Amino acid sequence: MNLFHTLATYCISRVINSFDSSIVVGGAVTDNTSANKVAWKILEETYPNKFFHGCVCHCLNLLVKDIFGDDTQSVNSPLGKLPVFVNECKNIVVFFKNHHALNHTLKEA
Repeated sequence: MNLFHTLATYCISRVINSFDSSIVVGGAVTDNTSANKVAWKILEETYPNKFFHGCVCHCLNLLVKDIFGDDTQSVNSPLGKLPVFVNECKNIVVFFKNHHALNHTLKEA
C-alpha cells in the first residue's frame, strides 16, 4: 500500500465516521483508477456493510464511447444521427465557454 492508498482511505474514512450511524445511504464517488480500487478494497474490509464503487457517470461515458467509437461525425452508427447531434451540442457549449460576455450573461440568467 502506497501513500496515495493510505491518504485516500484515511480521507474517506474520516467522512464516513463524521456521519451519524443512523444514515443508511451514502456514497463515495471516485474515478476507476487502480489506485482507487485498492482504496475501495481496504474500505470494504473496514466497513463491510458499505458499498464502494467508481463513478457511474464515468462508466456510462466509457460505455457510450465504446458504442459510438471515436468517429462522432458518422451517421452510419447504430443509433443514427445521435453522435452528430452530441457533437453539435459540444460545439455549442465550447462556443459559449469561449465567449466570455455570452458566458457571463448565461450565468446571470
